Amino acid sequence: QHLGRFVRVSAARIVSFVPVACGVVQASHKLLSVLPHLLVEPPEVTMRPLLLKGHTRSITYLQYNREGDLLFTCSKDNIPTVWYSDSGERLGTYHMDSERGHTGTVYSCDVSHDSKLLLTASGDQTVILWEVETGIFLYKWKHSGSVRCVRFCEGQYSRFLTVVDPFSTYPASLNVYSLAASPED
Repeated sequence: QHLGRFVRVSAARIVSFVPVACGVVQASHKLLSVLPHLLVEPPEVTMRPLLLKGHTRSITYLQYNREGDLLFTCSKDNIPTVWYSDSGERLGTYHMDSERGHTGTVYSCDVSHDSKLLLTASGDQTVILWEVETGIFLYKWKHSGSVRCVRFCEGQYSRFLTVVDPFSTYPASLNVYSLAASPED
C-alpha cells in the first residue's frame, strides 16, 4: 500500500517504511532489477519541520481538520490548542477556567466536518464541546472514568462517541451521544 513516498511493508504490523525510489525493499529487490521501468521517481517535495511552541507539557494527540489548514493538539498541560498547519502559528487555546475547561490531561479531540465544533476528551472524566472559531465553551459531559477517545460520527455530526477507562467499580464503556439542534435544548 502506497503512503506518499513510502510503502507499507506489512498489513498486520508496520515493519518499516522505505522510500519507493531507492529500490531497497528487501523482498522485492530482484523484481526491481527485472522491471526497472515500473519505478517512477516521485516529485521532489520540500518538507520542513514545524516547531509548535505553546504547550508546557508533552503532546498526547494531533488532529487535522478536513481541509488540512488547521491542526488541533491535545496535551498533558490540560489546554487544547489550534494552530495554522502551514506555518505552525498558534491561533488560540480552548480553556476558560476550572468550571469551563479541563483540569486533567487532554487525551483526544475531534473536529466536525465543517470545522465549526471541537470535542475534547480528558483524564478529568469530562468531554467538552467548543466552538472552533471563537473558542467559546458550549457544553460539558461528565463520565465515570478518564475519557480516552472522542469521535464525531462520520457523515452525521449531530452524534459522537466516547471511550471511557474503567474506574473503581465502573467498567470501561463506549457511549454514544446526540447533540441538540440548539444550545437551549
